[in-house]
Amino acid sequence: MAPSELQKRPPTWAERGLPSLRARFYVLLAALAALALAPWLVTEELRRGTDGFAIAIQETGSLRFRLLQILVQVPQARSDGPARERVETLMREQSELLDHSVTGNPSTGFAACPAPDVCARFTAHRSRWTDELRPRLQTALDGSDTALDALTTDVLLEVTELDLTVRAAARVVQDRMERNARLGSWASVGSVLLVALVALGVGQIFTRIRRLRALVDVSDDRAIREQVRGTDELDALARALGKGIAAEREQREAEARRAEELAVQQLAVGGVAESLSKWLAGSGSLDRSLREVALATGHERAELAGDPATLRLHGKAADRDGADDVLIDTLSQIFAIACLADRLLADKAVQGRLAVALGGLSGRPDETEIEESLSKLIAHDAAVIELYDANRRVDDMWAMQGGRLERLPALCDGGAPEQVTLVPPNSSAGCAVLRQRCGGAQLVIPLRMNQDLTGAIYLARGVGEFSDHDLRNAQALAPVAASALARVQLEARLRFAEQWSTLGAFGRLLAHEIKNPLNSLGLELNLLERRVAKLELPSADREKLTSSVGVVKSELARLTKLTNEYLSMSPKSGALEVQPVDLSEIAASVARTHAATMADRAIRLEEHLPGPAMVLGHPDKLKQLVHNLLGNAIEAMVGSSVRVATLAIRRHGAEYELAIRDTGPGISDPVAIFTPGFTTKASGTGMGLAISQQIARQHGGRLVARAIETGGAEFTLSIAAHDSGAPN
Repeated sequence: MAPSELQKRPPTWAERGLPSLRARFYVLLAALAALALAPWLVTEELRRGTDGFAIAIQETGSLRFRLLQILVQVPQARSDGPARERVETLMREQSELLDHSVTGNPSTGFAACPAPDVCARFTAHRSRWTDELRPRLQTALDGSDTALDALTTDVLLEVTELDLTVRAAARVVQDRMERNARLGSWASVGSVLLVALVALGVGQIFTRIRRLRALVDVSDDRAIREQVRGTDELDALARALGKGIAAEREQREAEARRAEELAVQQLAVGGVAESLSKWLAGSGSLDRSLREVALATGHERAELAGDPATLRLHGKAADRDGADDVLIDTLSQIFAIACLADRLLADKAVQGRLAVALGGLSGRPDETEIEESLSKLIAHDAAVIELYDANRRVDDMWAMQGGRLERLPALCDGGAPEQVTLVPPNSSAGCAVLRQRCGGAQLVIPLRMNQDLTGAIYLARGVGEFSDHDLRNAQALAPVAASALARVQLEARLRFAEQWSTLGAFGRLLAHEIKNPLNSLGLELNLLERRVAKLELPSADREKLTSSVGVVKSELARLTKLTNEYLSMSPKSGALEVQPVDLSEIAASVARTHAATMADRAIRLEEHLPGPAMVLGHPDKLKQLVHNLLGNAIEAMVGSSVRVATLAIRRHGAEYELAIRDTGPGISDPVAIFTPGFTTKASGTGMGLAISQQIARQHGGRLVARAIETGGAEFTLSIAAHDSGAPN
């Protein structure tokens, strides 16, 4: 329907009388309710008008029959007792029926007389029966023939009157039925008119709704407002639709204007983003990007300030109204992302330099580069770097403080958590070595390679705590440092394997060339010693000769020992046949072997050996290890004024620790002394401690050394326990 076809019409009589559509509907609902009640009202009126009349007419008809029956049976009743009783009964029933014809009998459903004239006739019948006919019938019943003859004529006349009365009552009932029929006809006519009225109202409503829908389809708000003729609900709906369409049109126009503005802003944002991309690539200037931002937002100047960097705009341009908040927020986010990317690139460069510097730990590390790069990523006062073996025990350890890198003995177990963790000040967690050097908060960075914990970096601050930003930097640093330190571990293991391979080959060559001559010399020396014992020589000569033989035997034993040490470096010696052994018994046995030497050198031995300390190991290899350590302790105390050696075994978690301490001059480098060939003795081979450490590793254990502050050194062997208190 075109808007030109929709013309404003005057309101109808219903709209003028009831301006509210709701009120008109309520009136229609009331009329429909009355229409629904009309059949019931007609039916009820019909029931009330005819209720009991059928019984009444039936009983009224029996009045004539009963009167004639009484008249016929009177002659017989004079001489017949039962007949007399029947006549008297009929007379009583006649009296009761005449009374009921006037007043009705609710108990039997007998209706009262239906109209005043009928009531008057029934009243006359009852008077004639009571005053005339019944007394005369009673007299005739008592034996008077004359009275019976005269009575017959009067009874027949009364029967005729009763017949007329019944007809009058029937006419009254017929009139009532006709009146109820007319009432039903009028109710039907009213129902039809009411339905037509409802249909007319509903049709008008749907017509107006159809017009409004047509106008809504063409979005003609002016034509919709012209449809308003009153104050009913459809008029209110038309007004609301008109306002809504007008608002929608205004919104579309505003959105179109906004789209144009966004297109302009998008071009400006694209230009700024391209400029920032060039800046990140090193071919552009940050100042140029800031000038473009000021131009796009209508400000005089833009700058970056604060950490993290914040975009600040100063002064609106005279010929510009400025930009909206969305554009400014978008540009701020772009600058924040660009600054973050710049920082990430810088952090990546620092991480790369740090990785290169950490990779030099196995040789000559760049202490300055490690300290500066690590401090740029995470500010700290001291640091400790730990590398773990396969059992998460510290295999190597460095401390960094004040630009100085120091390699430390691996005295503690790897206890780094599974993720980057902040350790508050005065906490027992973290690295104990770092806590001694720099008290305060610690930041623990676990290092992983292929999900295996290979090491950890501990950072400490003397004042203040680490921030969430430091945590994020630590999480980014962890994989880079793990990769670099994994290379350090690999190089150390390759270097160690190369050293042992070379020394092992030399040991096999030495065994081949020297061992057999040494065995022959030993046999010949034993024969010489027996022959000397059989010679008859002066005691002085015998002593000199015996002393010379002893010197030769000592030197021979030293050469044999050296040969065996090189033999023990053979690759074939890595596969041990282990068995449960008592570490306490091995230590006590070695102590008994050196007891005489210690007594000669005035060395006091303090033993702290508990009950059985069962481990899985090779008895001879473990005994060789303890011999080396205790022998070194004895030799270290040659020039000491206080000579005390301590041999102790203690339980530490799932391991037994065998500690041998001396009161000698101590050690300067607790890490380098285990390098094959390293020695501080004039006549030493530098192989004893290297071999001892190799034996410890063959048993899955660890051998570390530390210098004691009061003087002397302590060597500690850690090996897994093999008893009910620890896993096998």
